[in-house]
Amino acid sequence: MENQLLTLKNNELTVQINPKGAELTHVIENKNKFDFIWNGSEWPKHAPIFFRLLDVQLMMNIC
Repeated sequence: MENQLLTLKNNELTVQINPKGAELTHVIENKNKFDFIWNGSEWPKHAPIFFRLLDVQLMMNIC
């Protein structure tokens, strides 16, 4: 059985979270329905915090 996503919504954004691992799966701007989180079939999982940490680490090594 697949986990049901938890949804939080306000006037500007709708956020969906997978309760398994608190995985952020969607951040949708309500006005134009744009989803800021990648949801392509090439990479079915999401790890936006992990990739942000990698970005910071790379920048620290470069500078």
